[in-house]
Amino acid sequence: DEFIALKPSLRFGQVPCLKLDGDEYFQSASLMRFIARFFGSSLYPSSAKLAATVDAFIDQIKDMDIGKSVASYKRRFGFPEEVLNDANAELVFTLWRNETLPRHLSFFEAALERSQTTWIAGTSGPTIADIFLATQLNSYRTKWPDLPPFPTKLQAVIEGIYTLPEVAAFQPSSKL
Repeated sequence: DEFIALKPSLRFGQVPCLKLDGDEYFQSASLMRFIARFFGSSLYPSSAKLAATVDAFIDQIKDMDIGKSVASYKRRFGFPEEVLNDANAELVFTLWRNETLPRHLSFFEAALERSQTTWIAGTSGPTIADIFLATQLNSYRTKWPDLPPFPTKLQAVIEGIYTLPEVAAFQPSSKL
């Protein structure tokens, strides 16, 4: 109820929204880059080439989510009930789980195979792309516990992120 009342006042009518020193910042990927830069973190590379790689992974994670997001938020994406009804949305979810998600996971798995480290951009530590990927995959597992196991290296990214002391301090005790 509180969020519903707040939505009209948010720039895009949705969260996340970060309020800092009287300014408001929006959108997940933008917020991750802002926070990493604001605090001078190694989570977002200073090298333009490496930053472009991290950004590409973030965009790929967002692409992975498009079909699921449209089916979840039909009206927000301009699909009235007569165009995308609940039965059609369920078909979208099924196709997403069975075709789209595995295809995108294979892209990330290939990146991890090429990486000299355990992180998708090949960096010595995690980047915001690893955090975004881990949180997305973890949210999928929460929503659909019957999903097949994630490939080993992707599961290692999830566990690597959620066991970072800075992340673990904010997580309830649960098995990933």
